[in-house]
Amino acid sequence: MRTVTNWLVLIVSMLCFAAMPALAQTRRAESSKVFVTFVKTGLDLGCSDTVGLVEQSLMRLEGVKNARVDPKNYGVNVSYDAKKTAPDEIIAAFNTATAEFPSLKLKATQP
Repeated sequence: MRTVTNWLVLIVSMLCFAAMPALAQTRRAESSKVFVTFVKTGLDLGCSDTVGLVEQSLMRLEGVKNARVDPKNYGVNVSYDAKKTAPDEIIAAFNTATAEFPSLKLKATQP
């Protein structure tokens, strides 16, 4: 009986490991990236408080996986789940959430 149980455990383990690459590819396919810019140029994006406010505000939005401010290009690199949100939704939600900071408004980057 132990031999049968050991074989079943081995087979189930092999099936699980075989399925992992397919699951990883599915997750990667759902992830998208976009670069959005600030409407106003000349912002002090070297200030850690401003950078933190922008990144944390974006990270709170549904579907946003990562947000990193790019001070040299006056924008933000955003990774998001394309099944949950889109760039225009991210921009609109961010601009609404940070309405008390008009200088931090985002806009879509022209391709």
